[in-house]
Amino acid sequence: MIIRDAYANETAALVELLRAASLVWDDQREWVLANPDLINGNARDLDAQIPAGGVRVAEEGDELLGFSAIVRSADGEADLDGLFVSPARMRTGIGAALVADVVERLRRDGVRRLTVLANLNALGFYERVGFTAIELRPTDFKEAMLMEILIPSPSSPA
Repeated sequence: MIIRDAYANETAALVELLRAASLVWDDQREWVLANPDLINGNARDLDAQIPAGGVRVAEEGDELLGFSAIVRSADGEADLDGLFVSPARMRTGIGAALVADVVERLRRDGVRRLTVLANLNALGFYERVGFTAIELRPTDFKEAMLMEILIPSPSSPA
């Protein structure tokens, strides 16, 4: 498996991966299917994030396994705007590898804090990869947990 920057022509494939991953959870499947604009909005976001270098893809051969998307803020922080893994490859370390990749890239760039608005179904995963819970937040869909990782400076031990 390698992790690399996403290509501009990959948006459609990434959106399909996002759609498949979003349908995994029984408690949200009906809502996702009834609200296709949710997925369309993510496609528009990816179209903007890919040229900015904010989308990283995990692949093996020609198979897309998952991707991460970040948005950097003016205050020097970043938000993990998306983390999706192919349902067939969930629970195999791909999500953790994508998070580690994001954290390392941000650390090298001097970013000190990464946040995520986590689906409540994924809280255990985010805790295992180092995020800590801050507070529940309302979203257009369901409540989600705002979580963070404080990133050590490049001169600090990781």
